[in-house]
Amino acid sequence: MKATKRTYGLCVLVLGFALCAMGCASAPKQKTLSMASWMQKLQDKDPHTRAEALDDIEQFGARAKHALPLLKTLSKDKDARVRESLMYALKYASSDALPLMLAGLGDPSRKVQMAAERNLRQVGSIWLSAQKKALTSWDSQMRRRAAKVAAWTGHAALPLVPTLIERLNKGEVDEKKDVVYALGQIGAAPASIKALQETYEKNKMWWTLRVRILRAFGDMGSQAFPAVSLLVEALSDKDTHIQKAAIQSLLRIGPIALQSMKQAFYNGTWREKIVVLKAFAKLKKHVKPVMFAILDGLKDEDAEVRRTAAVSLKVIGLRGKAICDALKDRLRKADEQVNVQKAVVDALVSFGTDGVAVLVRLYRADTTPSKILIANGLKGAGVDIHSEHILQLLANPTAIPAPSAPKNIRVSKR
Repeated sequence: MKATKRTYGLCVLVLGFALCAMGCASAPKQKTLSMASWMQKLQDKDPHTRAEALDDIEQFGARAKHALPLLKTLSKDKDARVRESLMYALKYASSDALPLMLAGLGDPSRKVQMAAERNLRQVGSIWLSAQKKALTSWDSQMRRRAAKVAAWTGHAALPLVPTLIERLNKGEVDEKKDVVYALGQIGAAPASIKALQETYEKNKMWWTLRVRILRAFGDMGSQAFPAVSLLVEALSDKDTHIQKAAIQSLLRIGPIALQSMKQAFYNGTWREKIVVLKAFAKLKKHVKPVMFAILDGLKDEDAEVRRTAAVSLKVIGLRGKAICDALKDRLRKADEQVNVQKAVVDALVSFGTDGVAVLVRLYRADTTPSKILIANGLKGAGVDIHSEHILQLLANPTAIPAPSAPKNIRVSKR
């Protein structure tokens, strides 16, 4: 038995050595090309051979820069596979190859474009000097491509900010859009924020450029705090695209932006308060940190501010005892203006059962001065205040459902 096991083990060992030897024998040896042979392959008639030669560029290192004129010729090769291989090979050439890589972004082949994009993301931060040169090129397409590379480079492209700002002041609209995007991706710098604010004010005709600027502030995050006042002002713009971009950027800047908006509400004039309240309404489910400011708006001395606060509560759609009580207090005021009372009634009606129950109780109370408005509001909502269901709710307060959870707000299970 022992002899059989030993024989079996010996056979396995011998077989293993044999297979290893066969594998080693069959493995092709890597050929080392001379520079002359490699450059000759680059000019071969077969596109497959040319593409293979480009894959061998890594072994030549810094010497590959001597083939740059030939690489420029291959950038216009008829075969897309050759041009795609070239994009990957250029990262082993010198920084003088950057224009070729940038040109690849505009190649007719999508595969070539993607190869150029991947390569530029990897080497962008290394070639800052070449990028700066490309940003000042006479070719507008080259400048736009260089701006995109700066955006991909991110914070490492901070030294390019002065050159980008120069192009922001001189370039055409499409080029300015690319520059704005790049400044947003690079990150907040005092010079960038100031330049973007000035460009926003100067280009009121180009709403697409202004939207791009507002989004750039959002890309900068909390560091774009100096631009919050401009974003708050943009909330009252007539263009809905600008309003939406401003809201998104304020949310991305974070709580510090909402705090600034709240301060603008308490310190502003009645007109400014109305603008901020309308902005709060657009925040929807993110409005919780400033909800008390809206409730304070219901108590403001200006009637239009109070009406706007009620409309904002209706738009936001949050429900709860504190909100219903604040609205109810406005209907109990004998000297309250009709347009404010109507906005309050509409807001309570929009809350569903919670708001309807409040309105019915107010209607039944002898001291409520706005019964006609309440009756009209309930009637418009299809509620019959004399129906058996309503009478049951009034006779049995426990039958009235508890205030529902705020709409669009996730309630914790704890």
